[in-house]
Amino acid sequence: SRGSSSSSSSTQQQSQQQQQQQQQQQQWSVPPGDLMSGAIPLLTEDGLTNHPLDYNPITNEHTAAMTLAKQAGLEAYQAGRYLEAERRFEEALSEARLGFPVGDPHIPSALHCLAELYRNTRQLDNAQELYEQAAADLLEHLGDKHWMYAAALASLAQCHEAKSEYDKAITLLEQALELRRQLFSAGSYLYADTASQLAVVLLKRQAAAAGSSEAGGSSSSSSSGGWFGRVKREGGADV
Repeated sequence: SRGSSSSSSSTQQQSQQQQQQQQQQQQWSVPPGDLMSGAIPLLTEDGLTNHPLDYNPITNEHTAAMTLAKQAGLEAYQAGRYLEAERRFEEALSEARLGFPVGDPHIPSALHCLAELYRNTRQLDNAQELYEQAAADLLEHLGDKHWMYAAALASLAQCHEAKSEYDKAITLLEQALELRRQLFSAGSYLYADTASQLAVVLLKRQAAAAGSSEAGGSSSSSSSGGWFGRVKREGGADV
């Protein structure tokens, strides 16, 4: 009877954990100004989410150090201390590589943090290299039907947009848009966000072809609010 009671208690704990995670799924949102790209976490058959920052399946000194370094990096970035943020994100990446096996999504997540810092501080070549590394890792180990891979494509597209490499950005955004349609539906925030970003880049390419960068700026400024304006600002056109 003791074994039966223990099993019942374990089942009850698992049920409570799943209920808590379902509540997190319903409440999860990504603030527009966040440094990291993100998505609504989806529950697996085990009751876990596919968001790599929701939990650490491996706990050791390196994974703990990674978490602390990443948080410190985000705080430094938000405070405008970019050199400190870079050092902290580099530390987080190093600890992730020490604490997790090859293929674990925490590693490309740490790569993405550092890449976002570089993109937002206009170190575009450095950002592109890290985005490409993250996308390659995700494609190899998680496949092309994972939301993190779609996010990596969209972020890499923003980097190409900031470098005025519009054809490359459009190709990546079209891939990300289709993936997000499959993963989240055409009515999701992430699909709409990607579609808006794609529209901005198409306008910029059209303006560049016409030899008038000012026309590109005025075309998109009419929708300076909402997702359209936010994506324009994140793309670096107004920086």
